[in-house]
Amino acid sequence: MPKTYCLSREDVTMLRYLAHLSPTERVDRLQRLAYAALRAYDLPGAQITPLRIFNNAVFQVDVGHGQRYVLRLHRPGYRSLFHTRSELRYLQALRRDTGLTVPEPVATRQGELVTVITGDGGDTALHCDVLTWLDGTACGRATELDPRAVSQLGEVLGCLHLHAQHFIPPPDFDLPCWDADGLFTAVSPHKPGPVASLFSPEDAALFAKTEAQVRMVFHHLGHDAAQFGIIHADFILINCQFSHGRVQVLDFDDCGFGYFLYDMCPLLGNLNNSAQYATLLRAFLAGYRSVRPLDPEHEAHIDLLIAARHATTILWAAGVQRNGGMSPQDLAGHIAYRMQEVRRHLA
Repeated sequence: MPKTYCLSREDVTMLRYLAHLSPTERVDRLQRLAYAALRAYDLPGAQITPLRIFNNAVFQVDVGHGQRYVLRLHRPGYRSLFHTRSELRYLQALRRDTGLTVPEPVATRQGELVTVITGDGGDTALHCDVLTWLDGTACGRATELDPRAVSQLGEVLGCLHLHAQHFIPPPDFDLPCWDADGLFTAVSPHKPGPVASLFSPEDAALFAKTEAQVRMVFHHLGHDAAQFGIIHADFILINCQFSHGRVQVLDFDDCGFGYFLYDMCPLLGNLNNSAQYATLLRAFLAGYRSVRPLDPEHEAHIDLLIAARHATTILWAAGVQRNGGMSPQDLAGHIAYRMQEVRRHLA
């Protein structure tokens, strides 16, 4: 088990009521937690800069001599310590077994991949990890990408799936499941709470229709290793970047067991915003098929699974809102937009 680093009583109180702080206060308090977490690592003189305070709290860590890392403070009650440890072990396997460029986990002084900071009474805990920094250029918007770049993205996702298809999990390996239950119900890893209460009667009916159709597709695909395995689950443009002509893949925070076909659709949903979508879709599929097979009949399910991505993003937003990271008004606006996209892709 990772060594536990204790917080002061003041920090524990802060952690419990973090959701009620102003944005500035929230960042200040999270920075204190970040520095507490860094005590577990051999990173002397580290200076941190907030990158993203939303779901997890993510910080840039500068150590000097050009050394840079990423520190993640994981949202309490969301991903378990065991899930995070398995995610990091999978990143190690990808770096060991493939030529893909993904972040490398950094071990603590004790050789652990995850560290825990907790209160004196042990009743409040926050787990954290550190990853290597990847320098690159963000993919940007779909309208800024040409077919060659999109083909590379398809090829990289194909490589991820090919590795997952043959990956044998080590003992004590545990990740969330993104099957139909994980995408659409209260057992979702997003921890959305009661799902029915999120929707108007009209939206609830459409959400249920989408769920039923996705369940049929998943049942048809089956659970064999060629269709179901470890997926990134958030393979979108902002989680990919280019460096010296190569694609780098970031943010495996949602990785889990799911359908490879579904894993293609978050990024295809991004590309769908381009007027050249048909061309970009062909390029993406060609890149993917250059690495591993894809049954042409499965292409008929893409629009439905893009709709499923929009639908399950509502559950993600509900989980963030329950944790204080989104206002009820923002959640309502998010639901309205996502359900509009569900209607568009099911049309």
